[in-house]
Amino acid sequence: YCCTIRTVICSYLTKQNFRIRMSHRQFCRVCLLLIVLSSLLSEGFGQSYSSLNWFFGAYNNSFRFVRPNLNSEDITLPNSLSIGGGAVATDPVSGDLIFYTDGNRVFNRADQQLTTLLNGNTNSNQSVAICENPANPDEILIFTIAGSGTLQSATFDKTAGGVFPNLPLGDITGNVLVPSLNNLSEGMIIVPNDQMPSFWLITHAVGSA
Repeated sequence: YCCTIRTVICSYLTKQNFRIRMSHRQFCRVCLLLIVLSSLLSEGFGQSYSSLNWFFGAYNNSFRFVRPNLNSEDITLPNSLSIGGGAVATDPVSGDLIFYTDGNRVFNRADQQLTTLLNGNTNSNQSVAICENPANPDEILIFTIAGSGTLQSATFDKTAGGVFPNLPLGDITGNVLVPSLNNLSEGMIIVPNDQMPSFWLITHAVGSA
């Protein structure tokens, strides 16, 4: 295996006017190191833990999957959400909770309710949808639909609300209406864009097909 790799790489480097000054044993060690590093990087970047926390509706009883074996664990939340569909933000690398919301109230990972209300319709089937801000990995965008059918967006800053030496708990730093999108029904979903690091927010207008 190492001999095959060495032949291919040496052939390429020879064409590029490089000189190879490694013994066969040294080259095999380099190849082994590259293979190990490649495996570690593939494992680190290929797995996402963004779906480890599952919180449900108006019930305090929820569950999460615990690393490293991803065994399920029942948890009791101090704050119950509303009857509509909520959203949970989880760190995709560590699997740690970032915040959870019912479309109106937002609770940080310490289960503290944030001051800012999102004014989403918490009685709807899908009151809120979230995604990471493609332009800033420290921000999470929160989309809600008000009872009037108007789309709203808020920004959760993961670096806000911290006082050294405590780690930041995050906070809402922006909340705006999107007046061009109104008369919307309860349907809303976020889909990744496969052409660039961005997302599509798909909504449904009342009375449309």
